[in-house]
Amino acid sequence: MKLKYVSVLRKPGLKTGDSGYWVTGELESQPASLWFKYFQLIWVSTPQYRKICSEPKLSKNTIIIPIKNSDLIIPALDALRKIVARFSENYDSLNRLPYMITIDEAMI
Repeated sequence: MKLKYVSVLRKPGLKTGDSGYWVTGELESQPASLWFKYFQLIWVSTPQYRKICSEPKLSKNTIIIPIKNSDLIIPALDALRKIVARFSENYDSLNRLPYMITIDEAMI
């Protein structure tokens, strides 16, 4: 699992007049739900990342990190890249846990 690209979108505040940003990262394919749960766990358990955003979101194969301050754009991009790189090496093992076997393996 690798990032295809990252982008920053400005989102205008509709009611409050506050604007914010969305840091997005598109992955090569849609990750397994377990992969994204691990991503969120690392994000929430790291104080520096939690200051950037309380909880990143996933939409198909795009990770969305909403932020309020433009000073947090670079730290958000760095955090996104670091976590995805950390899990890209272990993606296959996250998709296939040891207790999961195929039907062919069960018949042996």
